[in-house]
Amino acid sequence: MRSARAALCALLMVTFGGWPTAGQDPDGHPKVAQALELARVWLEAQRAYTGSYASTFSRTETAIVAWDDGLAMLPVPTTDPMGSLARFRKTGEHTFRRVRDDGALGEPIVFEMGPDGKALRYVQHSNPYERRR
Repeated sequence: MRSARAALCALLMVTFGGWPTAGQDPDGHPKVAQALELARVWLEAQRAYTGSYASTFSRTETAIVAWDDGLAMLPVPTTDPMGSLARFRKTGEHTFRRVRDDGALGEPIVFEMGPDGKALRYVQHSNPYERRR
């Protein structure tokens, strides 16, 4: 593979079926355009939620990032990023639930959206976290 884009294309083609024939450029394969469009739409949707959020009651900060098929939450600062990471899967409109170690879904976080389509805050355990950036 000659680029990260080509590697992504190959991964998406395997996922969605189809592989370029011998001598065919992976970037020109019809499945690649479809897969890249799906990836673009997914990333755009996740950007509405990603950012830095601050607790209004404990002065802690949390980073929300796109992760796998949902989001991940990371308290900032932390000395153990992977140990502190909590993954969330989308379960409804602007609602995500924590994925527990055994794969079961845990407590929800619900995002409140602004007029621009981006999250203003999220609520977890009845506690609001305001978006900072």
